[in-house]
Amino acid sequence: MIVDPVAQLSEESLLSLFASIWVISFIFIIFIVNGPSNFPQACKSILNSLRFAGVELLPVYLLAFIAVAVFASTFLALTAWFSVVVRHDTSDIPHFKAEWTRHLFKLTVLDTRYFGEHPRMVLCGVNIVTLTLPFLIFERRRFARERKDNLAKCLAIEHTTAQAYLTAQKCVQQLAEAEASLVCLICVDRLTQPYTLAPCGHTFDLDCLQTWFRSAHPSPDDEQLALTLDRYGALFALRRKKFCPLCHAEVVGCPAPALALMGLGMEPTEEGTPWKGLFLGFVRSRIPCRTPT
Repeated sequence: MIVDPVAQLSEESLLSLFASIWVISFIFIIFIVNGPSNFPQACKSILNSLRFAGVELLPVYLLAFIAVAVFASTFLALTAWFSVVVRHDTSDIPHFKAEWTRHLFKLTVLDTRYFGEHPRMVLCGVNIVTLTLPFLIFERRRFARERKDNLAKCLAIEHTTAQAYLTAQKCVQQLAEAEASLVCLICVDRLTQPYTLAPCGHTFDLDCLQTWFRSAHPSPDDEQLALTLDRYGALFALRRKKFCPLCHAEVVGCPAPALALMGLGMEPTEEGTPWKGLFLGFVRSRIPCRTPT
């Protein structure tokens, strides 16, 4: 006499067996669908989403249970059709058996010809596939939405970065242009002690202006003065006319410090005025002096 080993198992043992089969099948399906490389990430995402699975997947699982019921009904209908039409025997037509046990609600199929008369979960594999695939489909769609959102965020960040790069390039260009304007046109070096001439408004470095005013070639108006005074003496440098090194316009007063540019260089530290001995009419109040005409 052949004894079915499944029939000898208790309901708790069967439940544990089918639960183990369901878990193993679930993990195997995840491995096949996601591939070996994405398997750890998929398991981690599934575990993180289990907290919200009851709410998010409720409509999906309702549809899955409906699909299981439809499949079971179709299975029973085809089996009954085969028994009645093909075999002309209605004694082994399968039917449902639903009962409450201590731990679960059990829905089994009784079929004397194919499955024996003891209750068992005939559609266990179908239930596993039907309940697992909707979950995987839901997860894959969620991953697709997340990838789409991340792609949109990346594109927005790239656009913002490109705009910031263009703005930075414009600022660098403006700084380069501004730095070019901070160069002394006499020594072609950056201004350290900038002074502006009046009335032309050109700006030069202090040391360059002092050297220019002392050593520049005298103007025709100063030729007569050079006949009576030593052109390299202090009195000649004081009384001669001063001209801009760039536009040769006559300077009508002491050069004024370029206060707007002083922060970019160094303010003069010596006491008094740097133009003492070069311009007439200097007063202690540092009011710009005028060269007598």
